[in-house]
Amino acid sequence: MGVVCTIHYNSRLASLRRNHNQLRMRVGFFDVESPERVRVVRTAVPEDLVYPGMEKSLVWRYRVSFPAGYEASYQAGVGLLKADAPCINGSTSTSFGGGNPKSSEMVVAIAFIPNGGQWFLSNKHSGGSSILQLPETFSPESIDDYVVEPLVDFGVTRTFASDEPICFLRVREKELVVTRNGTQSKNLFRGCAVYGFNGTHVDAFAAWQRGEVNSMKEALK
Repeated sequence: MGVVCTIHYNSRLASLRRNHNQLRMRVGFFDVESPERVRVVRTAVPEDLVYPGMEKSLVWRYRVSFPAGYEASYQAGVGLLKADAPCINGSTSTSFGGGNPKSSEMVVAIAFIPNGGQWFLSNKHSGGSSILQLPETFSPESIDDYVVEPLVDFGVTRTFASDEPICFLRVREKELVVTRNGTQSKNLFRGCAVYGFNGTHVDAFAAWQRGEVNSMKEALK
């Protein structure tokens, strides 16, 4: 009898754990309480948001908690970028948000969307959206051919100080860009990235984005 009860208990516990993990994926639970920091978890994409014709889209969806006063701002870029920095050369789209006197939450969804034989980078959040066309040589349909760096995977919480940049997604080629004289650049790749940052530090982020400093932190000093 005891063996039967143990088997039943373990089976029930395994089922509860599976349901719990699925719930975490759908909703996104934060692991730790740190209201003074930005917190990010990844969530699943609800089925009702997958419209007809969107089945081939690749989507990364995050739930983000911001501390009071944080001006949630975003930049999406397509072109030449560093492995640890935003676009240096290319097309960019930047949006700015006002600070909320209280802590707040937002959903950020980043997607590669095919349309009319072309691919587009979409960045959608509660404060707005942007869309950039990808070059014909960049094909997310063969996503395994690229280095894909999402901010966080399911079931994990990442936290950031209010003056830190947040790279929600970076997708780049595996090989360095070859310059016109046939040599490889030191740290530039073709690709795209979506960053979040506190709008109160826009000048520091812009200086870093232009390659004038090696890090946003350096520009804040």
